[in-house]
Amino acid sequence: MTELSIRTIEKADSLDIVFEDDGLGIPDKESEQIFRQENYKNTGFGLFHSRKILAIMNLTIKETGTFDKGARFVIRLSWEHFHSLADPGANDPIQSGSPS
Repeated sequence: MTELSIRTIEKADSLDIVFEDDGLGIPDKESEQIFRQENYKNTGFGLFHSRKILAIMNLTIKETGTFDKGARFVIRLSWEHFHSLADPGANDPIQSGSPS
């Protein structure tokens, strides 16, 4: 690997944070296995724990790279969830001052 890029892609319903490298990549049949709770080809438990932590925050992560062209990890944040994080009291009648 000689280069790592990080970028965002805005979609109608989500924001994707994309991490890409120009290394060997991950074979398609193994792209889901790397997130399992087992030691898999030098991945340790990092991706397993990353997926679990992101899931707690209603985020998803998946590997979408092309083997022989590099790995590509996409973390997806839905706009609906983002707006509820930005204004946690918006739907709470006690915090918003609205009668119940």
